[in-house]
Amino acid sequence: MPGTFQHPLSVDVCVCVCVCVCVCVCARAYLFLKTPTSRILHLNCCFFFTFIFAEGPLSKFVNYGFGSLRPLEGVQLYKKIMLGLTLGACAQLCLAEHTFKCATFDYLFADQSCHMSKYIAANVHGIAPVDDSNFRVMHYELKEEYLEYFYPTPYSVVFGNNEKTYDRVTPNRCARNCLEETSIICRSFDYQ
Repeated sequence: MPGTFQHPLSVDVCVCVCVCVCVCVCARAYLFLKTPTSRILHLNCCFFFTFIFAEGPLSKFVNYGFGSLRPLEGVQLYKKIMLGLTLGACAQLCLAEHTFKCATFDYLFADQSCHMSKYIAANVHGIAPVDDSNFRVMHYELKEEYLEYFYPTPYSVVFGNNEKTYDRVTPNRCARNCLEETSIICRSFDYQ
C-alpha cells in the first residue's frame, strides 16, 4: 500500500535541535513505539510525523515538503485556486480536474487554499522554500506511472551510495531509469 505523508499529525516537537538529534529521536520513536515516523528539520525545529497508510486521493501524490512552485516571470503557474478545502479534498479535486492536466498542487494551511497547476517543480526550477513559520505551504505532485513503484520518504537522503546521476529529468523519468537499470541493482533514488 502506498504511504502518504500526513502533515498535521505531529507526534513530538523539539525546538532548537540539530539534524543528528532530530534523527536520533525519530529512530527511538520507531524502535520503542513501533510506529513509522518521519522527521522534518525546519527553521531549527524538529517535527515528527506519523506515516498513515491510505488508499484515498492523497495517496496518489508525493509530498515534496515545505515550499511552493518557484514563480516564473510572465507565466501563470496556477490554473485553479480553491479556498476553504481540506488537504484530502484538494487532492481529490486535482485528480478530478478535467479542464487541464492537474499535475501538482500547493496547499496553504492558513487559509486552507488549494493552488492547482499543470507544472511540476522540475519544470519551473524547483520549489521555492518558505522561511516564515506563520506561512506554511506544502507542495504535492501526482505520482506518475513509474513513481508508483517507490515509497516516498520526504526529507530523507542516502549519502554516498549514488552510482549514477542524471540531469534535467523529471521524478518519473528518474524512477524509470532506476527500474530499467541493468548495470547495477537500483533500489532507490534521490531527487533534487
